[in-house]
Amino acid sequence: MFEKMKGMNIKGGPDFEEGPYSKLKEEEFFDAIESALDLNDQLEDQKVTSKESLPPMSIHDDRPPHPHRLLDTCNEKVEENLKYAFENIESTWDLFHSEPEMKIYKCEVEKDGVVCDPLKAIHTVRNITAYELCFYFWDVGVRMDWDTTLDSSKTLEVLSPDTVISHQFMRRVWPATQRDTCFASHIRKVNLTSQSPDEKGSYIVVNYSIDHPEAHSRCIRATINVSMLCQTFVDPPTDDLSTVTRDQLKCKIIYVAHSNPGGWVPASVLRTVYKREYPKFLRRFSAFVQEITKDKEIKW
Repeated sequence: MFEKMKGMNIKGGPDFEEGPYSKLKEEEFFDAIESALDLNDQLEDQKVTSKESLPPMSIHDDRPPHPHRLLDTCNEKVEENLKYAFENIESTWDLFHSEPEMKIYKCEVEKDGVVCDPLKAIHTVRNITAYELCFYFWDVGVRMDWDTTLDSSKTLEVLSPDTVISHQFMRRVWPATQRDTCFASHIRKVNLTSQSPDEKGSYIVVNYSIDHPEAHSRCIRATINVSMLCQTFVDPPTDDLSTVTRDQLKCKIIYVAHSNPGGWVPASVLRTVYKREYPKFLRRFSAFVQEITKDKEIKW
């Protein structure tokens, strides 16, 4: 398959890459994308990561999020994504992936011929808390360690100890054109005891696209509105958290993604890639957090 992909690349040039006049047939486009993804999987362990350091994050129960110029928008995105998280879509959206502890739903939407399917994943993992999952999802210092779709991730601005602006370049998958994203990333604790009386702490991260004067790029700019909402539960239940061990921890993840990749990738190809990559992302990220926290004190 990879040899076939290379053959297309040699003979094709721009006519055999993504674009409105691409000469690649849809099945050839899919084969090339699939081969490139397989190759990326093989190269994951060889990836060299770069580290960023930020001021310590601080989330306090007794005061609101830190003030900054995008706080009003962050508040709106948190409320919007909490609504998406608890909206009952199971009867109207399509279940396209199912495992005992993972369900992923989609609703097929196209804008100007571009696939913009909203996705919702409900996933349960053990031995970690909501704080730990959300912190490592938000923390740019480890993002390159677990997100294998990235070529690079740069922090353009630290607005506060709970909000940053990131510019990311996605790893190119031939024949698709490289994408980049520029977004604000905000983390906070939320009170969800009215929805889940037994929960022992809930956190949410929202990532949403913005413009920034330092986000220079010649790539196709994808736009996103993504949230990861996590809730901690203890099994068997107890109110004395000082006695809880990691074996008792259960974390419910609700991941919601609205994205517009832009460009001209065929709809059937994008939907097949989503079906392959989203479950892999959830499994890989959860396993990363389990591994990095297994010998550490529980963070609530």
